[in-house]
Amino acid sequence: GSIRGVKARGNFTFDLEWKNGTLSEATVYAEDNGTLQLKLNDRTGTPAQGDFIIENSVLKADMTAGQTLKLTF
Repeated sequence: GSIRGVKARGNFTFDLEWKNGTLSEATVYAEDNGTLQLKLNDRTGTPAQGDFIIENSVLKADMTAGQTLKLTF
C-alpha cells in the first residue's frame, strides 16, 4: 500500500510505500532548508544519494528547500 503527503516536523513531506505490512520505500520532500532526523529503529534504510550520517539509529541529512531524498528498506 501507500500514503502520500504526510507532513512532518521541520516542514518535510513524506510519501510512504509498504509491502506485506513492512515499509519498503520513503520519499522525503524538504519544503524549507533544514536537517532531517529520522529514527530508523531496526530498519536499515539508506538514501539512494546525498550526504547523510547515521548515529544511534538516527539518520541525519541536511536538506535544502525543494530537495528530495529517497530511502529504500
